[in-house]
Amino acid sequence: MTATRFFSAVLLALLLAVAVPSTHAQVVTILTDGVAVLENGATMGLPANLIVDGTLDADTDGTPTVRFERDGVQRVNSNSGPLTFNDVLVDKPSGDLVLQVDLVVRGLLDVEQGDVDLNGFQIDLGTTGTLRELPGQTVKGTSGAITAQRGLNAPSTQNVAGLGAEITSAANLGTTIVTRGHAVQTGDGNESILRYFDITPTTNTGLDATLTFHYDESELNGYSESVLALFRSDDGGATWVGLSGTVDQPANTVTLTGIDAFSRWTLGSSTTPLPVELTAFEATVDGADVRLHWTTASETNNAGFEVQVRKEHAGERDEDTWQVDTWQVLGFVEGAGTTAAAQTYTYRVTDLAPGPQRFRLKQIDYDGTFEYSPEVEVVVELSDVYALTAAAPNPFRSAARFRLTVRQAQHVDVYLFDVLGRRVRTLHRGELGASTPRRFRLAADGLPSGVYVIVATGERFRATQRVVLLR
Repeated sequence: MTATRFFSAVLLALLLAVAVPSTHAQVVTILTDGVAVLENGATMGLPANLIVDGTLDADTDGTPTVRFERDGVQRVNSNSGPLTFNDVLVDKPSGDLVLQVDLVVRGLLDVEQGDVDLNGFQIDLGTTGTLRELPGQTVKGTSGAITAQRGLNAPSTQNVAGLGAEITSAANLGTTIVTRGHAVQTGDGNESILRYFDITPTTNTGLDATLTFHYDESELNGYSESVLALFRSDDGGATWVGLSGTVDQPANTVTLTGIDAFSRWTLGSSTTPLPVELTAFEATVDGADVRLHWTTASETNNAGFEVQVRKEHAGERDEDTWQVDTWQVLGFVEGAGTTAAAQTYTYRVTDLAPGPQRFRLKQIDYDGTFEYSPEVEVVVELSDVYALTAAAPNPFRSAARFRLTVRQAQHVDVYLFDVLGRRVRTLHRGELGASTPRRFRLAADGLPSGVYVIVATGERFRATQRVVLLR
């Protein structure tokens, strides 16, 4: 030991002798400009709060240990920035060790008795530090985090720095940062346990990895272990995707295989699963057909997608009491069940009438629960100058309905004539918009039974059709 370190150690002993005369002492203070050095396997036991105004050198050769052992709440603070330790032992008969400063631990952070409350601060284990926790004795806190960095090259059941994220993969992930937090994650009515991981590898694609998520029973947030399932977020916790996993209750773990990439992970309840994560849903016009295309980032218990169409929507102009069409089922596309891999789907809708066409997906789980996608809309253009649908029903008793669409906006007259050529009703006089179907309702009120002719005349066309009224 050098003379400087010898006198520094003597200074520390004197400080402890003065500041901590008995187990009833409240604070150990290292004064401004003071230096306290631990080395050669020394252990400094602290039965009081620790406030560092000067320098605490507990990161020297010989793996010195700082032992926090106060009965009751114990606090660590520094007015000179983060504190760096080699080994830290938390061995408190009661109460938490509460951080009021960031810590750097290069060796072992051993939590044997009492929890470590992050209290909004960080513990950095770097590339060498390791966490060891006994059941029920953990690092915790609704804010703050504990983090570590390791090089993972084809890792096999590697529990990174003891944080509880155990990774297996044949791929080389490279330098990987694992951060553990304890704030409750939320999404779509589901809450997580009091633990999550942010896993950030240098190489983060095509991993085909296995994640074993370790948890402590004190973190269950009211859940039964039997309902736990893994959830993943690719946007920092804003949205979540349920991915299931295998629960091992005696080991306090949930394991999932086939992971392509890592991000944020937590455990929640499988009885309140989050929906399939739909990342895109698009519609493209191809003549009189429409091609639907959608992708998912991941799926949980997804039986498949019901494709639905609604040809007109509430914003269109209606005549009289013509009602908006309801959603119609076009077909069903099978889903991928449960997968963490992205999936792509397509569906082609043929022979559509001109005008606006609106589509949606009904995603259905194996248990029958479902959720609708956002709607997409396209406009199918007319290939002809106009399109006049057949009136229905025909013959009719109370009313018949038909639609008229023109390719270019223009003035259009629509009249009803009897068999003698007399105009008996004006159905429309005015502008029709381009490629926008106009719906008509021909009421039987005031008309005798007989044959009638609907005549539509535009600037570039004339169309007719016969209808029969039966009384």
